Parts: sequence; structure tokens; C-alpha cells
Amino acid sequence: MSKQISVKLATFWLNEAVGADEEILQTHVRVRKGWLFVRYPKYVEDKNYKGIWDDYGWPMIQKGWDDEVDCYRAPRPHPTDPGMVISDNIYGEAYSDIKYQNSPFIPHNHERVNKAIDRLDKSYFEDEDEE
Repeated sequence: MSKQISVKLATFWLNEAVGADEEILQTHVRVRKGWLFVRYPKYVEDKNYKGIWDDYGWPMIQKGWDDEVDCYRAPRPHPTDPGMVISDNIYGEAYSDIKYQNSPFIPHNHERVNKAIDRLDKSYFEDEDEE
């Protein structure tokens, strides 16, 4: 298996490829066995906002986290150009998601994470064989 990318490089790639409205932080990313796991904050409207309302909607505030963790096939580090990656996923689309309870964001969760990765690998490589 080729070398795994760092969380720093994975986060850089995700921010460039996904192009989200909000920057993805390194603390929201885990890299495991060829997969990137990304946890996103959950936002709700702040109807108690006391500032100037812009008539477009209420400001959003973070209220916890999404119940699902997005899974991306990890890009490979470029063999000759440090800081660059090789990936077929130019739009940064999540391949799938898993429940938070099965994610690497929970410490010492190796058994559940490994089972989730096995299911992701099986599904991913079956889809790749069909193409």
C-alpha cells in the first residue's frame, strides 16, 4: 500500500476540492487506511439574534454536530512533488457516510472503525470493478 497522506495535506485537499462555504479544519478530519473521515458542525437559525437583521434569514449558530461522518477516498501523495496529491475525485464528493459511533472521532474505537472501513472498501472496489 502506498504512503498515507497527512491530516494537514488531506485538509488542504478537501478545502480546495470541496469548496465549502466554511473552511474544513484539521480537527474535523481523520485519515485511516486510505479514507478521509470528515465531521461537520450542525447549524441552526439563531432566532434570538439581537443585531441587525438583513432580511435574508437569521444568522446561523453551531448547535452540536451532524450525526453522520462523511467518507472520502483519500488521495495519494504525489511521488515527486511534496504537498501535492493524486486523486480522481476532482470535485471532492464524499463517497459515502457512516454513523458517528463507527467513526475514528471516538477514541479507542478501532474495532468499529475497521469494520466500517472494510464495508467502505468492499463497496468502493465493487463499484470500481463495474466501471
